[in-house]
Amino acid sequence: MINFKSEQFGFKKYPSQEGLIAVKKKTRLSASSSKKFSVKEKREYINSDAQSSLKVEDLKFAGFEEVPIHEKKFSTNDIIKDKPIYNRMGHIGAYILYPNKKRDLDHAIEILANDYDIIPNIMAYMPPTVKTEIRGDRRNQEITFPKESAIELARNQGISGLGVMVGVLDTGCDADHWQFRDQHIHYRYVNPLDPRHLRKVRGFDTDGHGTHVCGIIAGADYGVAPDVEMCVASVIESETSRTALERIVTGLDWFTKHISSQENSEKPAILNLSLGFLDFYLSPSEKQLLNTVIGQLLDTLLYDLDVLPVVAIGNEGPGISRSPGNFPSVLSVGSVSDKLQPSSFSGGGTLNGRTVPDLVGFGDEIYSSLERSPQNRSIYAEKSGTSMATPYVTGIAALVAQKYGISGLDLKNHLLRNTLNLAYPQDRVGQGLARYK
Repeated sequence: MINFKSEQFGFKKYPSQEGLIAVKKKTRLSASSSKKFSVKEKREYINSDAQSSLKVEDLKFAGFEEVPIHEKKFSTNDIIKDKPIYNRMGHIGAYILYPNKKRDLDHAIEILANDYDIIPNIMAYMPPTVKTEIRGDRRNQEITFPKESAIELARNQGISGLGVMVGVLDTGCDADHWQFRDQHIHYRYVNPLDPRHLRKVRGFDTDGHGTHVCGIIAGADYGVAPDVEMCVASVIESETSRTALERIVTGLDWFTKHISSQENSEKPAILNLSLGFLDFYLSPSEKQLLNTVIGQLLDTLLYDLDVLPVVAIGNEGPGISRSPGNFPSVLSVGSVSDKLQPSSFSGGGTLNGRTVPDLVGFGDEIYSSLERSPQNRSIYAEKSGTSMATPYVTGIAALVAQKYGISGLDLKNHLLRNTLNLAYPQDRVGQGLARYK
């Protein structure tokens, strides 16, 4: 047996409060087989695989105790003082580990390191919205979709995203806003102090960013695809606009578990991510390990589960891109104005031979839901940012998925083949404007 030690992985001390994330090094299905699996076959296999693991027995033998997600609310300090614990995120192919002592960490590394990459918990941030203009409670404001988007054509064909599942990892969603009152939103709040405890409650959002994003995707009056089935995980805090890798992994596992259930296993699924890591504040070793782990999670989504991740490239302007928006397994989104000009804030560039964004959506002064007043009136706002362009593209993807019954890589390739060409460099607009076609 190979003797792995924590120092080899850059852990100078064991983190007594923060979780460690272990992510499987390879996809479990698609990358290792030449067989063409259906979406249902893939998700049924992953759902079965998520129920058992030989590593579980090894971790138990090493003294770790499994604390299942959803079980109950508990104090992190009390449990970690007692013994090391872990959670298996079987659908996304990951573990979250909470070692009690350094020897626990060494044992976990020895058990998992051959098959998993292990990384400390790392912070991520929502790209700051470039501009917000509150528009009050003017629900009846007329909004027309730009003709280049062909959204009206979809409406005329009876295409509205029906039968498509959309996951959103953001600040949340106010399910009682007028735009969502007739919808059932699957919602989980991932507790920042204890990510293992998911609150299953009616959707809320103390920031408004997630509600704005969800409104662009599925708002009753202004949404691109108002009939999609929304699954929202609140993983970003309103006061700091930050999240952590363990919260993202927990939200991803909840969403992938939901779409892998028997009733959802054949439905096209799309994941909207308006968050990211800025590489320049990480050390080279941290950056390399983070990129490896995030890349593996995205590969699992796209190839094992046929989920298309649609990700904002960031609002830091030309030449700068956020991870995971610059990863090959995502559909990377930049922003243009309604005049089809690249937004000044929209990120992009070339990294490791890959030029991003992949394509663009409308992201300047986008009208959508925001919050409710103390009098329970629904408030709207215009926001600008790649966080707005991303749900626009997610909505387009949902329309296309319904029309053609495609998902995952097939959906990504279709969208890229059918963009509207724009006369700007690729590192500003990618392949062009996403549209329904």
